[in-house]
Amino acid sequence: MLFPELSVLADTTPLDGFYNMALDEALLDSTERPVLRLYRWDGPWISFGYFGRNDSIAKLHPGRPRVRRWTGGGIVEHGNDLTYSLIVPASHPFALIPASTSYRMVHEAIGPAFGPRTQLAPAPKTPSAPDSHCFAAPASGDLLEGDAKIAGAAQRRTKAGLLHQGSIRPCPPELWNRLPTLLAHSISPETPTPAQTNAARALAASRYGSPDWLGRR
Repeated sequence: MLFPELSVLADTTPLDGFYNMALDEALLDSTERPVLRLYRWDGPWISFGYFGRNDSIAKLHPGRPRVRRWTGGGIVEHGNDLTYSLIVPASHPFALIPASTSYRMVHEAIGPAFGPRTQLAPAPKTPSAPDSHCFAAPASGDLLEGDAKIAGAAQRRTKAGLLHQGSIRPCPPELWNRLPTLLAHSISPETPTPAQTNAARALAASRYGSPDWLGRR
């Protein structure tokens, strides 16, 4: 288990991509304990990494709503995946673990949900481009079932702590409830505070939903 205790925020109501990304940032800026957030999307959203090029992605997925993540990584098509975020304050020991190690540890913890055929992907011979599709290009430490990638993620570290945003597909129906128990010995339900909700709404409008943020590259 990665954590003795973990707060779980399960957003069962589908939300738009701007608010989904904004709430993760608001939680990172304010949480005092590790939080696992599970969430859904209100349509066929595309999320892409901080270094992705919006124009290129718009051509690959015309007409689909898009949001630029605060974390890195490639293009993720949402709708049939389970998306989750792990938010760990800087004071917690897990936030001090090197990125490559903590990335691998999360996927090792998820692996048992899929049985014995899972393995971690080795380092690719050539790095993936920011505009590549995440599930078509396994990165080191991604979770594979056979040769197929089933879980990938991206991280960002700030003075406040660690944000690990992940996507899992295909998603077994029971994984929504089982994922927290794979990561922690003890779990407790969490809801955003009014201050966190207000901060997320402000970030969704000023950053994630703004044309400047979406088209900055």
